[in-house]
Amino acid sequence: TEHLLQQGARNIAFVGGLEGRAVTQLRMSGYLTTLAANGLQPLHLPGRPGRSFGREVARRLAQEHPTVDAVLCFNDLTALGLLTGCAEQGRAIGQSLKIVGFDDIEDCAQVYPALSSVRCDIAGFGRRMAETVLEWLESDHRPLPETVTPVTLIPRASSKG
Repeated sequence: TEHLLQQGARNIAFVGGLEGRAVTQLRMSGYLTTLAANGLQPLHLPGRPGRSFGREVARRLAQEHPTVDAVLCFNDLTALGLLTGCAEQGRAIGQSLKIVGFDDIEDCAQVYPALSSVRCDIAGFGRRMAETVLEWLESDHRPLPETVTPVTLIPRASSKG
């Protein structure tokens, strides 16, 4: 969200994620906090994350929310669908609309324009989970794990004007 604000965006939507799901709330938390700190209103367009949903959202944004100038997507598949839908409408990605996905899958660097994405430390997460399971096996103490995976923004053309 900070990156999009630095790029001049002021009407930022969060697209995807199912309402009431913890993972949706976690991914939206920084977005909501940053918008509130900057006096901006949130817009959440919930839905089952995926390319077809992202493509449909491109149409909805054009018809129902034409002032949206940036979108944070629940995942990269949703963002890639949004990218396709916007291209079909002739919308200039990176200029009139900035898009950032989440997961940094390989396709992000291969599409045009290249998709900005939030990268998770999946290998580190896997190591921590393995360590947790080993600890459980070695002791009788089994607290529920709560692991927050560090993330890094990988800025690409889709969010840089």
